[in-house]
Amino acid sequence: MCIARTEDSPWKLNFDGASNVVGSGIGAVLVSPNGDHYLFTCKLDFDCTNNMAEYEACIMGLQAAIEQGIKTLEVYGDSALVIYQLRGEWETGDPKLINYRNVVLGLLEEFDDITFNYLPRDENQMADALATLASMVKANKEEETRPIQMSVYEAPAHCCNIKKEEKDDNPWYQDILRYVRDRKYPEQANENDKRTLRRLACDYVLDGDILYKRRKDQVLLRCVDAVEAKLILEEVHEGVCGTHANGFMMARQIMRFGYYWATMEGDCINYTKKCHKCQIYGDKIHIPHSPLHAMTSPWPFSIWGMDVIGPISPKASNGHRFIFVKEIICRYGMPEKIISDNALNLNNKMIAEVGDQFKIKHHKFSPYRQKMNGAVEAVNKNIKKIVGKMTETYRDWHEKLSFALLLNLIEEKRQRAIRHGQMYQKRIMQAYDKKVRPREFHEGDLVLKKIFPIQKDFRGKWMPNWEGPYVVKKAFSGGALILTKMDGKSLPNPVNSDSVKNTLFKGEENPM
Repeated sequence: MCIARTEDSPWKLNFDGASNVVGSGIGAVLVSPNGDHYLFTCKLDFDCTNNMAEYEACIMGLQAAIEQGIKTLEVYGDSALVIYQLRGEWETGDPKLINYRNVVLGLLEEFDDITFNYLPRDENQMADALATLASMVKANKEEETRPIQMSVYEAPAHCCNIKKEEKDDNPWYQDILRYVRDRKYPEQANENDKRTLRRLACDYVLDGDILYKRRKDQVLLRCVDAVEAKLILEEVHEGVCGTHANGFMMARQIMRFGYYWATMEGDCINYTKKCHKCQIYGDKIHIPHSPLHAMTSPWPFSIWGMDVIGPISPKASNGHRFIFVKEIICRYGMPEKIISDNALNLNNKMIAEVGDQFKIKHHKFSPYRQKMNGAVEAVNKNIKKIVGKMTETYRDWHEKLSFALLLNLIEEKRQRAIRHGQMYQKRIMQAYDKKVRPREFHEGDLVLKKIFPIQKDFRGKWMPNWEGPYVVKKAFSGGALILTKMDGKSLPNPVNSDSVKNTLFKGEENPM
């Protein structure tokens, strides 16, 4: 290796050693005052500790500098032990390292000025990479290991294929061009094909070697092949002045720019569907993806509102002064909850014992609050009206109470409520299922996930409606999905299929 030397500024040497279960290797980097890097690496084919590998790397770098006649050198390493031992600040107690230190001290006599400096591992990555690479290489003792060749690419790899795609050898207008220019038909064309070709050729004009499509308003549009059409789609849709217009608008914009190809509108629509930004900023899907599964209530009248009418004057002939509809609970089914106001006659020890005995929850609301227990108060008013009309002596109201409450008809009301609920749910299901647009997802599908309002996003008002793409890891029959990121990491929680949609990506095929 030939190294151009300059004596104006000091050279720099970075070294590092690596010793692991795979093997041992060393690396060193000489940096010239001009910033040029010269790399050295070697595999150690003997057992050694990590500190021994560090000394080996330092010695290799010093020997390379001596061979090139470098006299002023700054040495950097990430091993504090080796650096401070060579600076004389730490003692060398390990017998394995004493000989290494003596070798380094002997090499120092070849330099006019040399310094040793400690460098954190994060700032010594190049030498560390060389040492790790050398430790992992399996060397063949019979053959010399060839050096690593490093090339410099000045452009991305996909740019190297542009010349191969600059021309389409079989454009869609090939037959029309041949007929307009030479009046020749394609081989194996029948009479029907020739008649169709003559009809199509009437709308095309040839100017030199360029074929134009004549519009109805006599404006000429240049015909382009598949490769040029693909570039036009990219520029019009998402180029410098691209507005991510929809497919129909894109086709009209391209025609205004003076270009044409046979499948232009369909290609514009497909290109828009595959645009990632258009997909993540697309409207949220509110159409249901699966039919409605209604659940019929198995427990009509599960909640009762209760109140006490009284005190009533005059008292009944049996001495009763209050009307309390406890008979409904005992004789016609156990409710789940009882709702009452905060009156003391319904919030006492007896009511608490009844609730504990029959496992009934007791909820309390403010007295005479129409929104809370207004329905109960309305029922009480009706009971008083009915009883008042039926009584004769005004002390026999307790005998008429059962007729006013119609307790014997409660089972009919319960059945009527069940039928009414089922009919209502059936109507709701019919109306809901008309809007259903099935969306099925399978393992391996690429999807976008809806961004919910509770999610914070730094883009604020410009936040998209969807995020992704994600991969469906597992799809359950009930509609739940387990998603993973593109790197294979699963999301912490499953999502419902109504919160995702399929995504499309631009393929490599031509737009024709």
